[in-house]
Amino acid sequence: MGTIPLAHDFIELSLRTQGRIFEVCSELYSNGLSLRDIEERTGISKTAILTSFKEEGFTTRDKLTTLANGKRDQKFKGAGVTRYGFAYLDGKLIVDPKEQLVIRKILKLHKEGRSSNAIAKELKVM
Repeated sequence: MGTIPLAHDFIELSLRTQGRIFEVCSELYSNGLSLRDIEERTGISKTAILTSFKEEGFTTRDKLTTLANGKRDQKFKGAGVTRYGFAYLDGKLIVDPKEQLVIRKILKLHKEGRSSNAIAKELKVM
């Protein structure tokens, strides 16, 4: 009689061990994926990924600005929030004309000696 292969003959190691996290995630990271992309694909938190990288002495790219090939991304718009009065268009910082009008109005009212509350009330009317 022949033997019937059982479904559990192949055992896959858990992704949750530090060594396994590094093994899987370092390859994805080296291929250009961001930590967020890796987190979405594997379900492993960015913190766990970074911890495994540190334990293995694996260096990460410069925060959000360097591509996998080592070149800077020219269209990188920077981290955080764009300052009021400006916007990004095609990766370049430009002046936002509508917001600049509001800034000019605030400065004018401030020079007139109006309080912050009075300026806020004036802006609500606009």
